[in-house]
Amino acid sequence: MITAGTFHLDGERVFWDVHDAAKAVVIELADERYTRLVVEVDDPRATVDLVERHITRA
Repeated sequence: MITAGTFHLDGERVFWDVHDAAKAVVIELADERYTRLVVEVDDPRATVDLVERHITRA
């Protein structure tokens, strides 16, 4: 099942683009149009590690 598009949950705008839930990551945003992005990636653990490394540098 493919889930894609903008969804409104509890007053928040969330963007989803997922086919395989096991490969999904959630990115929480601040002061942006979307509260969260839920996207599918090839390697969720590596993607989370990469994002976290870059956030700590900022």
